[in-house]
Parts: sequence; C-alpha cells; structure tokens
Amino acid sequence: MLSNAGGPLPLSLGYAPGLVDIPDSLFTPPNVFGDVLLARMRSNADWNASCLECFYATAYNGDSITLPISPATGYAYQPWECFIFGAWSGTYGIQGGPSASGQIQLMYESISEGGSRTSSNLKVATAINYYVQGGQYAPTNDGNLQVWYICQRGWGQVTLGAIPGFTDLPDSDFAQDSPVTQTIWRQLNQNCKLPRREFFFNNAVPVVSASRGGNLVTVQTKTPHGLSVGDGFFYLYPNDNTFASSPSNALPAGLGLQIGAYVVISVPNATTLTFQQQNGGYNATTAGGRIQKAQYVNGDTVPLPVSSIDGYQYSYAELNMVPLVKYTGSPTHSGPSGPGRIRELGPFGIDPSTGVLSCAVTYYDSSSHATTDGCCDVAVFAQRALAGSPPMAEQHIQYNGTDESAYLTPLPGDLPLGTLTDEIIQELNDDAKEAIARPEFFFTTQGNTAQIALQTSPLDDSTYGRSQQVYLAALEDSGDTGSTCMGSFQIGVTQSAIYWAPDINYAVGTTVVDTYGYYRTVITPGTSQDEPPNWPTPWIALTNYAATGYGPGGTQGQIIIDDNGNQQLCIQAGTSGASQPGAWGTSAGAQTHDGSVIWQFYGTGENTADGSSLVWEYAGPAGDEAGVVTALANGAATAVAQVIVVCSRS
Repeated sequence: MLSNAGGPLPLSLGYAPGLVDIPDSLFTPPNVFGDVLLARMRSNADWNASCLECFYATAYNGDSITLPISPATGYAYQPWECFIFGAWSGTYGIQGGPSASGQIQLMYESISEGGSRTSSNLKVATAINYYVQGGQYAPTNDGNLQVWYICQRGWGQVTLGAIPGFTDLPDSDFAQDSPVTQTIWRQLNQNCKLPRREFFFNNAVPVVSASRGGNLVTVQTKTPHGLSVGDGFFYLYPNDNTFASSPSNALPAGLGLQIGAYVVISVPNATTLTFQQQNGGYNATTAGGRIQKAQYVNGDTVPLPVSSIDGYQYSYAELNMVPLVKYTGSPTHSGPSGPGRIRELGPFGIDPSTGVLSCAVTYYDSSSHATTDGCCDVAVFAQRALAGSPPMAEQHIQYNGTDESAYLTPLPGDLPLGTLTDEIIQELNDDAKEAIARPEFFFTTQGNTAQIALQTSPLDDSTYGRSQQVYLAALEDSGDTGSTCMGSFQIGVTQSAIYWAPDINYAVGTTVVDTYGYYRTVITPGTSQDEPPNWPTPWIALTNYAATGYGPGGTQGQIIIDDNGNQQLCIQAGTSGASQPGAWGTSAGAQTHDGSVIWQFYGTGENTADGSSLVWEYAGPAGDEAGVVTALANGAATAVAQVIVVCSRS
C-alpha cells in the first residue's frame, strides 16, 4: 500500500492551489492593494504548503509503480513531477528467503531505468547473483526495495522572477488599528511564496527544449545541467513520447538511453549540450521533460543544485545527500571487479562539505580484495538556511488553511462572503510560516536497534512527535562479514502507523491507528466512510463515558470491549467503577450497571464495521515502536544505515 509521509493528520485543503508570482511592485503606489491580491497570497501559501509531498511503499521484482494522488489537494501527479527511486530493504524476495544457496556476488535494482516514466510502464526490477564455488553464479530476482516517491507539483514549470526573502512578521503587525505598511505587505508576499525546501535526484534539471537533426540531439535546460564533454552516463526524459523514435514507432516518454551508448559531444554553455543519438531518429523538436545523470560512482562530485523555481544556489551546508547503491559491480557495469563473493558492502558516503562520493565493495576468494565498486543514485534533500536563532520567534504547529473567499469583498448585490478581520490576516501570516516548514528533512546514521531521536525544527525549536516523522533508510555499510561472506542483509526503520482516514480503499492486512490511539487491522477490504466509526475500546476504570456524540452523526454513546470480548454501548453517561462489573450482559438488550454508567449489550467480538463492506479487527494499543532501526548482515548487527527523517506538522 502506498503511504503518505505527511504526518498523522495530513494537510487537507480541498483544492489544488496554484502559484502566482506577485511582484513586490504591486504593493507600491500608484497600485491599489486589493482583496484579489490577498486571495492570491493565500493561494501561494497553500501551494507552498502542499507542493512537495513524499510517499513510500515496499516493492519486489516485477511490481508495478502507480503515480500518487495528493491527499492534501486531490491533485493527480504527472510523471514529470515525480522522482521515484528505490533503496535496498533486504535481500529476500517475495517468497521470504533466498532463491539460491551461497553468498552474494552481485546486486542490481532499478525502477524502469532508462525507460518510460508513465504510470502504466514503471516496473521494479531486482537481481541478486549468488556465488557458486568454481567462479560461477546463480542468478535470481531476489531482493526488496523501499520505494520512495518525491513529488513536486509543477516541477520545472514554476518560475519566480526573484529569490524571495524571509521576514518573521509578528501577528501584532496586523492588529494595530492603523494601516499596514507597504513594507510589511511585501514581506508577507515573499513569505507566502518562499520555496524553502526542494528535492534533487541525480542532478535532474528541467528541459526547456530538445531538437534532433539527423542523429544530433541538442538540449536546452532551464538550470545548469552539470554534464561535460565525454559524459555518457545520463538519461533524457522528454514529456513528448513521440520524440524518442518515429511517429510510426514511438517509444514511451523517455529516450531510454543506455549507459555508455550516448556521449555528450559538446557543451556550448552551462544550459546547452549536444549528443549523438546512435540509433538514429527523425528530425523533431519537443519541450519539457528532464535530463539527469544515470549514476554516480566513486570519486564523482555531486554538484551544488540550483533551484528551477527562482535560481537560488544551494550550499553544501543546506543539503542532506544520500547515496543509494543500485549496482554493486564496476562503474562500467561489467560485473564485480574482484573475485569471489562480497565480504563487505560499503561504506558508501558523500562528503558533506565537498559532495564527493566514496564507494567500497570488498570481495573474498581465499583472500580479501578491496575495490571501489558500486554505482549509486543520489538523493539530495535541500532546505534553505534562514537567518535568526531560531528564525521564527513563535512555534507554528497547525495549518489554518482559511478559504480564499474570506479575503474577497462582495460586490453590490452579492451574498456576503465574510468580513476581513485582523484574525484572518494573522492566520495567513501564520500559515505562510507554517508552509515554509512543510516538510523538514533531517539526516542521521544509526546501527541496529537504535531508535531515531525526535527531531527539533531549527525554524522555531518545536519538537516533532513520533507519528510526525517518516524514515527513508539506505545501506551505508554492511560491516565486515568475515570469510563466510555476505548471504543476506536487512535495512529499514519501523514507520509510524498510518492514521485512519475517510474515503480510503483499504486492503486486507492494512493496519491503522484509530482516533483513540489503538491499532486496527483490516480483515475485510473496502472503502472507509466519511466519518470515523464508533470504535470499541478496552474498558478503563474510573473513566467518564458519554451516551451521545459518537458514531455517524454523533447519535451513539461510546462502545467498550468487556472482559468477555463483547461490545457494550453506553446508554447512560457517567463514571465507570473501580473494577469491571461482575457479570456483563451477554444477550440483546441486556443492560449492565457500572458505577454511574449504564451499558447495553451491543454484540460479540471486537470487530468494527466501516462503510458498506470494510471491517476492522482490534489489534491492541499503539506503542512507541516507530523509529527503530534494523541494520543486519547475515543476521548480525554489523550494518549501518543512513536515514533521512521527513517531518511534517499536523
């Protein structure tokens, strides 16, 4: 099941906002600042709060990848807005164990590498070769991935005319019983559209245009492409699926360039390059898409990214860079550089001050052979440094999301849209700052059984709750497995359980947390209803129970699970006794007195119906087991995981 890294209560806006670049000059006379500008500023803040979303799922060889729909806005992401990549979670396949005996010689994973970026064609591929004495190997499709989807709405197509600054405007600026100055309005305008956090993958940059004459392809990019003459490790993914081949034999979107098959032959400037398309093609032009490196290898430098939104140049201090090993052999994909099987996979790391990647794979065949094998994807989580310690004097933990209509003045004869108050402007000011913090990224390295600490925002010193943190784990180092060599590994972090949400199609086995903090697991699939079910919870002594306010429309009382495993409905509010009643009612209509509460038998079992067909099974209280690292090689705690912590406020 595709999960959203959006916190326990994901942002819900009810519409897909757009970004309008409002120049500061509009807040200067003779321009008149009106309600429409204010409504657009609200839309910009909403866009900023929802434009970058993270999703994750577990996948095995052959699994299909579908593009996500934003739970915040209902927006259906397009292929060019999604970066989809995998990190090894373990070596076992879907059958639960190795498909061949022996130790690992070579590993490879991809998600439609070099192929289509359309939802119907994205496929997961995993391959593990097991060493067989005598130098042969047994190929399998073992392995499983944690697949991450980093989605940025309007990627490559949204442009601001200038880099916005940030000003920590106190709410008191909008409650002075006097006109708000032009300077304050300009500062609020910039806060609403400041793109503080962005994601970069394999130095992907937006394509402005691509043209082919004969076999020569010329590509113009929006930001510096970072490629050099002689580079042959890149992919071009145009949005136009007819550009790849010919009108009568069109390939899916993306040229599907094979490693080494296409080489950059000229770089006229930082945003232009040409290469020879060896398989030919008809003359054509296209606009949109992206070009990116296919892999990074030992000694490569991850360049400093440039925002395609406003041209902001990030520093290394503003980046969290994670190498994701996808091929354990030589940089030329010619197999392992050393004989035997893998003794140690890693370490893989990126120098945080220089961006230089280091890779290491050690093989063993009667003796050890250290190499710099390994080909990696590189995921870069960027967030701009803001001045101040902390930059925001007040904590912002809740997004208001006031409707745009609150800012619009009705025309004569229209129904009133509401009165624009100081409080409404203050909510916009608060939301502009809250949007800047959605989401935040943190980086850590941890060993087996470590629990990831609760992160503290550098923006306002607020500490995230456990359920507000989601984890992307990647192998840094398997550790030395000795002469027995590596037969398996596991890397991961336990995620917080997802919370129940309305109108979601839940599959069998899905576990959620209900509104009381208890686990519920699906035993009959279906779609959840519009309101939370009346969840039965364990009886608790000396507790106030209500006879109304629960269930659909709030017409029912609370439901508990008695010590017989049956459900009892509160029909008279009151306080429960110090211990459970000696005899609970066990038949229809039977009532039980409990302190000042009266219960009525409601049914057998601990299950809950939800909607027309969905049924949940009670699975106990939700604990604090999230954030615990698994980092094992051959079942031993020798491995180390690199973890990106994605934090989103509710």
